[in-house]
Amino acid sequence: MTLGTPRLCAQQQQRNLPHIGYVFPAGVQRGTSCELVIGGQFLQGARDVIVSGSGVTVSEVNFRKPLQMKRANELRNFLQEARKKLMESKDKTPAALAGLDTNEMITKILKDSGATDEEVRGFLEQRQQRADPKRQPNTQIAESVTCKVEIALDAETGPHEVRVLAPNGASNPVSFCVGQLPEAKVSGTLGKTFDTAGRVTLPTVLNGQILPGAIDHYSFEARKGARIVVSMQARDLIPYLADAVPGWFQPVVVLYDSTGKEIAYANDYRFSPDPVFCCEIPENGVYVLEIKDALYRGREDFVYRVTVGEIPFVTGIFPLGGKTEASTTVDVWGWNLPRNKAIIKPSSEDGVHPVSDLRNGVVIGEISFASSSLPEVTEKEPNNEPKSAQRVKLPVIVNGHIDSPGDVDVFVFSCKAGEKVVAEVVARRLNSPLDSWLKVTDETGFQVAFNDDMDDKGAALLTHQADSYLTFTAPATGDYYIYLGNAQHKGGPEYGYRLRISPPQPDYALRVVPSSLNSRPGGVCAVTLYALRKDGFSGDINLKLKDAPEGYSLQGGCIPAGQDSVRATLIMSPRLGDAPVSLTLEGRATVNGKEMIHPVVPADDMLQAFAYHHLVPANELLAVKSASASSGRSNVNNVEPLQLPVGAVGHLTFPIAVNQGSNQPGLILELSEPPEGISIERMMQTRDGVTLTVRASSKMKPGTRGNLIFEVFTERPLPAPAGKKPEMRRYTSGYLPAIPFAVTAR
Repeated sequence: MTLGTPRLCAQQQQRNLPHIGYVFPAGVQRGTSCELVIGGQFLQGARDVIVSGSGVTVSEVNFRKPLQMKRANELRNFLQEARKKLMESKDKTPAALAGLDTNEMITKILKDSGATDEEVRGFLEQRQQRADPKRQPNTQIAESVTCKVEIALDAETGPHEVRVLAPNGASNPVSFCVGQLPEAKVSGTLGKTFDTAGRVTLPTVLNGQILPGAIDHYSFEARKGARIVVSMQARDLIPYLADAVPGWFQPVVVLYDSTGKEIAYANDYRFSPDPVFCCEIPENGVYVLEIKDALYRGREDFVYRVTVGEIPFVTGIFPLGGKTEASTTVDVWGWNLPRNKAIIKPSSEDGVHPVSDLRNGVVIGEISFASSSLPEVTEKEPNNEPKSAQRVKLPVIVNGHIDSPGDVDVFVFSCKAGEKVVAEVVARRLNSPLDSWLKVTDETGFQVAFNDDMDDKGAALLTHQADSYLTFTAPATGDYYIYLGNAQHKGGPEYGYRLRISPPQPDYALRVVPSSLNSRPGGVCAVTLYALRKDGFSGDINLKLKDAPEGYSLQGGCIPAGQDSVRATLIMSPRLGDAPVSLTLEGRATVNGKEMIHPVVPADDMLQAFAYHHLVPANELLAVKSASASSGRSNVNNVEPLQLPVGAVGHLTFPIAVNQGSNQPGLILELSEPPEGISIERMMQTRDGVTLTVRASSKMKPGTRGNLIFEVFTERPLPAPAGKKPEMRRYTSGYLPAIPFAVTAR
């Protein structure tokens, strides 16, 4: 197989790309402005900060470069010389000696030595960190960018996404909130002790960062009988920390009266690590709110927002969903609510969707509502045992709740021999605290199927996948009983659920990673496409760009049958300019003879606690011009899948020159994250270019399909003393467009 003559593409591999770990403050009141500090890595030369949504204007973007070790040592030497001269002088009064280590004196000495304001700031910050043995340097958040953000009065409230644009591309997105309440923050030593608590007026939103061992305090006046809600956002802002166990900031909030007596305490809210509580104030007076990490850890990315006041907070709704496009009246529970009923009209599509009219713009918390085209019924008590089981007809969705601790809901339905049935609980994915289990028995009580927890890759923010899912084939015609209970033996009106009992409903959802594509115009970006298959769907899924500007194309956009992911490439337009371009992908698949079309959700692969990966959704898939990626693109003509017989080889020819082991610059081709069992056996320069011999392992299964993605490297010799062989350094030059392959039987 020979490829048409390429001008080598060159999307830089995902190395040294801008990365941000936190935004502080993590939100601001609309109609106001503030300075935003964005901490991360590889941010030098930041040219812009972009914020998703409407109503947010960014200006005055500046990069704060950490003070380099060499320069820090030079400035430290200046200080030592200044101390030495003072000690040798006649003025050795205690006041003069004590003044040596003040920030004011250090600043004066360093400025006299020629240090810039930025260098002085960096030196003082390093000095402060060195004085605290708990502070550990972290290169991933050592750099920072500052900017000014102005929020319009009509700006959209709720979470937005912040990304930094630097010469080498766009960063990952981090959450930034726009709210309606006044915002406050403390700085320096203010608020670090009970007696120095920063005074605020309720209602308000508190913004802060917890450093190692630090505890923040805020004080406020409250009247007797006031129902004060304290709602924390921490993991809600930064869902996963790669290098912290359990993988996020674990905040604790405590409310004290003026004498130091504890009034309320929370270190979580149901299954969420972000604490929430409602406290009825016992007496008129001043109260102090304390915020800390449960393990007394801390770092600049331990960022929080706490909403405090007599504000409405929704703790639950019922039912948790309704019929597609049909208005549903729901009961609403919570604190300080103006109403306990709401009418919700679900989306026109099946699935889970946010409910905007239940988000009050004050407490940032998403209320979700499910919609389905299947028939719906409401659970009716008593139905705790087979003789009182509630009879249902398939297919059906049952809206119910576990009323009390130990409650078990039982449903009965008729089934024919050989009929396949799926039972699925959606509760935790709709913010219900229910930790469900499911059991199916026949008429004699014999257990046919059981499930406790099901792992849903689409629920990326849930680390305890507590919803249940099972499927079974009826061994005989007759009645079957489904039991639904709570594994934690808890119950109440808020322990709601939606139970689907139906024949399999094959379907799928899609993700694309990463959400920022950094490339030179005409370059090639490698992406990973994920299929979240449902109810046994295993067919091909074909993806393509939707309404993309001219010049963009997706190559290798097929997730083969039976596979959950595939790597592919996106070719950027030669006209890619300085402004980011939002791209949209969609997937098509034939399910039971019907074509189903679904959007592809942009996402980022986030690492939790060194070990666990999560596909966290983002708002947009952005193509961004990068100065660090190589230029050009590959034109590949008439590409057919490469046929690889099991245990044998196939051949690819690229009309390019490659490195042949000399000390001269050349190109090297390597497979990037190849499928298991596929490897390059030999690379040989021929008259037509370079020919690669690619082998499929004898352990591979015939019918395996996917894409081969080749990364292009250059090697250049480093300077070396005369007579010594120079060391070669490798540089990535990018990717070639994806080449489909298929493993065949010999």
